Amino acid sequence: MLLTYITPNTRINTGLRGGGMTSHKGWSEYINKDKYVQPSLTSLRQIHDFIKRGQKLLDPTYVKDFNKSVLIIHGSSDRVNEPKGSIDFFNLINVSDKELHIIEGSRHKVLAEKEEIYLRAEKIILSWLNKRSKAKL
Repeated sequence: MLLTYITPNTRINTGLRGGGMTSHKGWSEYINKDKYVQPSLTSLRQIHDFIKRGQKLLDPTYVKDFNKSVLIIHGSSDRVNEPKGSIDFFNLINVSDKELHIIEGSRHKVLAEKEEIYLRAEKIILSWLNKRSKAKL
């Protein structure tokens, strides 16, 4: 992407304010008011880097030696990263200890969602940790 080298700091509006990140009204309002969070304004360089990182995670040579336990929780309504990317990564990695959960109705910030979505994600995380820990949570 040639523009990222010519004008890397050019910012574009992605439209991803609070409502694009979470369906929870309170969290969405918080994100929209937070002066340090500007998810809708993104530089061309950030977009370029975001795409490159995603491409690496789907490159078989990059992930071939990946050998860690993996828990992926992804929102079905994520407007930042499509669930397909997580599904493809999950299917690509050669790890026996892996879990993928697509949470229906959740957007990008799964842990800043409506209570029923948050509680489902929390249950998945605690269950996953309990299976791998001597101390039970």
